[in-house]
Amino acid sequence: MMRIVMYGKGKVGKGVQDLCASLGLECILMDDEDRDDTSLQAVNYIVVTPGISPNHHSVYKKYESKILSELSFIALLQKKKILPLSFSCIGVTWTNGKSTTSFIIYQAAQSLLTDTYDVYLAGNTDNSFSKILTSLLKKSVTKPILFVLEVSSFMLYNLQHFIFDIGVFINISQDHLDRHWTMDSYWESKYTIISHADLGVIGKSLVHKCPLDDKTIVTEQVSIDNPYLLWEHNQENLSVAYTALKTFMKKQNVSCADKSLKNILSTVMWMPHRLEKKIIWNVVFIDDAISTSGHSLLTALRSLDRNIILIAGWYDNKETYENLLWSLWYVSKAIFYGSNKKILSGIFQKENVECSVVLTLEEALRETFVLWKRENIPVLYSPGSKSFDQFANVYHRIEVLESLLWSMPGYLQHQ
Repeated sequence: MMRIVMYGKGKVGKGVQDLCASLGLECILMDDEDRDDTSLQAVNYIVVTPGISPNHHSVYKKYESKILSELSFIALLQKKKILPLSFSCIGVTWTNGKSTTSFIIYQAAQSLLTDTYDVYLAGNTDNSFSKILTSLLKKSVTKPILFVLEVSSFMLYNLQHFIFDIGVFINISQDHLDRHWTMDSYWESKYTIISHADLGVIGKSLVHKCPLDDKTIVTEQVSIDNPYLLWEHNQENLSVAYTALKTFMKKQNVSCADKSLKNILSTVMWMPHRLEKKIIWNVVFIDDAISTSGHSLLTALRSLDRNIILIAGWYDNKETYENLLWSLWYVSKAIFYGSNKKILSGIFQKENVECSVVLTLEEALRETFVLWKRENIPVLYSPGSKSFDQFANVYHRIEVLESLLWSMPGYLQHQ
């Protein structure tokens, strides 16, 4: 009988544990606090949460031959015919834009393929892949299943067995060097989504890096007028979604008029917490809480068309943020917090932006509240950083933000 340790107690860990329980498999959930090496030595496989670094953690050094990622484990369950579910999968990864584009593909696929597929969004989102698979095991599945998976470089590390129907990889820039150490290692992890896919969709900026053959499609640039997804970066996201869905439907022999696909993409909505406008005391609050890198902060800054107050900062993962220097025209004042606050304030002060530093998000919002009542200009909350030094993950950070905003007078969501 297969025995498993799930190492990590976050959303992936709990999802894998529940999936194992649904399949009648023995799964021990543990982490550093209750690590049991006797169990680790005895089991067949150790599924490790994506947040644990293979470069730094002793579980990799001691048990590497047993270790699987969540994706590799799910593929192994299918291979051994333990998991009685089949599905198609569009996997999406790159440095900047993968969350928004995954959400666009998911919405469009739900509308476009409603008669032929049940469509689910999972992966590096609120819902782990294992969690949704567990829920499907409890249902009567009548239609083919399509997953749109947002996939991080951590999830792709040492990928085994798993094959995407469509792998989408559009751009890459410096990120996660505290984890990968080098850009070559980061590239290798990201490129896995192409090497482990039946068909790959790549961005034009990667053409010189990726082997081009009949299994690799370069993103088509299309013009789609969407009132909810403005600015140049969203035109790219919509073009990527168009190419990925068109490629998937051709692969699956699903017919769809080009006009119908464009019409559906013109109606999809913004992703929650990605440049999402809200109102507090008649002042616009732009919620970009899902921003976890300097590149996503740069995208937010480039979308501005009037003066704003910026709140940013959190975990120092060795980003330099120098690329922000040429995009600060509309920042009237910046408030920074977290372990990288001095790095960010130093960058902004070079362009004579008024800055202040605080310790927590609550303090940053409190100071901003005084300013926006007085100056009546929009506020952009775009951390541009990971969340690890004060929160468990980005979703915990979002929960705290929402709680703080709900406590403020005159708060109106989704404007």
